[in-house]
Amino acid sequence: MVAFFVLVYFIRGVVFPIVMSIILFYILDPLVNLLEKMFPKKMPLKRDLSIVASMVIFGLFLLLLFEYFFPPLINEFNQLVAYLPQLTSQAQGWLASGQKLVIASNLPPQINQSIVGSVNGLINYMVAIFQSSLLATFSLFGQVINLVIIPVIVYYAQKDKETLVAGWLKLVPDAHRFFADDLLKKINAILKNYIEGQLVICSTVGIILAAGLYLYGVNYFLVLGFVAAVTEIIPIIGPLIGTVPAVVIAYFVSPATAASVAIFYLVVQMLGNLVIAPKIMGNKLDLHPLTIILAVMVLGSLIGVWGVFFAAPITAMLKVVYLELKKG
Repeated sequence: MVAFFVLVYFIRGVVFPIVMSIILFYILDPLVNLLEKMFPKKMPLKRDLSIVASMVIFGLFLLLLFEYFFPPLINEFNQLVAYLPQLTSQAQGWLASGQKLVIASNLPPQINQSIVGSVNGLINYMVAIFQSSLLATFSLFGQVINLVIIPVIVYYAQKDKETLVAGWLKLVPDAHRFFADDLLKKINAILKNYIEGQLVICSTVGIILAAGLYLYGVNYFLVLGFVAAVTEIIPIIGPLIGTVPAVVIAYFVSPATAASVAIFYLVVQMLGNLVIAPKIMGNKLDLHPLTIILAVMVLGSLIGVWGVFFAAPITAMLKVVYLELKKG
């Protein structure tokens, strides 16, 4: 495992195209397989045509997003950035009020300092992840070279996936080839379930929350719904990070609205994580929450925001490898 973390650290500069290629591979895989079945069995190049067709369909979907969804989203984002200093000032005022309550509670000075320091640290950490999430998402528009590289990687991975797996297995000694094949299948199941499941969960949560904020009359509902969808990927702490800005902005409507939004977020996120997630992903990851939190911290420090987002599946894969090696 130490070797894995060392490798991740040294390749951190190319993590983006690798991660995006893996995500796109699993997003397109069901569509490619479906289209391939629709073509005649003896049709030449049907796999290639299925891959190209799936990419065209996905590209058209992205064009629709750029045409109808992203312009108002970016407009709201710019408005929110302009409004951020006032929002930060207001939040600092609430924090100062909270600190006064803590100090007035007549607790020992060391405990007071510890509480205030912990709250400040937590807020700073959440703000940093919030900003990183937005910057990482909107920086996708600037990845011009990767827009060419990623589809090429995905095309050849889809076209030759069985050949590539067979090639990797040939590098393994005959005595361990069955073990390696079983291990690859388990890792594939983890990635497939996680990526497809998170896509459904994040989209569902984001759409429901954006619609709810609109009905509550909260400004920047598109950005806040988008942020909730993105931060939903982050294990354990992600939903909290997505909730805080929505509650703070809702407070400017009224304290009652802020309370209602907080409850609404809690209900929707519980629905997503306790009802939808188990049905879609099952218990494939099988990780203790503390393990996930530690993984978020370690991988986040190694490779930045991508490590935060994908700490759970990476840790699950490492666990599978460790358990299989231990059995072997």
